[in-house]
Amino acid sequence: MRVDAKGLFFYINPVIEKFTGNKPNYFLQKDIYSVNLEEGFVIILTKMIDQAVEKKKKISFETTYKTPQGKMILNVNVMPEFNGEQVETLLIVAHDITEAKLIEQEIQDKNQKITERVLSRLPITPTWTPSFQVKRAQNSVQNLYHIHENDLDFLIFENSFAVQDCIPLGVIEFFNP
Repeated sequence: MRVDAKGLFFYINPVIEKFTGNKPNYFLQKDIYSVNLEEGFVIILTKMIDQAVEKKKKISFETTYKTPQGKMILNVNVMPEFNGEQVETLLIVAHDITEAKLIEQEIQDKNQKITERVLSRLPITPTWTPSFQVKRAQNSVQNLYHIHENDLDFLIFENSFAVQDCIPLGVIEFFNP
């Protein structure tokens, strides 16, 4: 969709019907407040429009939006269009990212379950002493713990609670600092 600097719609992509149930002509020459858009979305969108005009640069945000088909998660970009130095119009592009966000959440949930499962099976005690040290990013040195569980050997970084910090021993090479 495109709005002028006063917030009046002058171009609407036909896909708007999917989000609102209204045909594009419904929006033309109306302002953002007088059309059938979700109230919370209007509040956020107007703030983002104001920021795009003030900063004279693209503003992006994610929000949920209730549609006739159900709740969607949208990535919205508000891009100012210029006439010389002045913002003349704004292009507003929204993409449905619901499926990607649901997959991302599913991956995070599975990662959490795997982490909990790995940690619940490891005989971790706060009195461990490090097996050796390894250099990590920015030349920091961090203690590693060697754990043998179910015929597998693992390295666990000190203060680690994430699966990505649990490394099978066959994956890295050892060295003495």
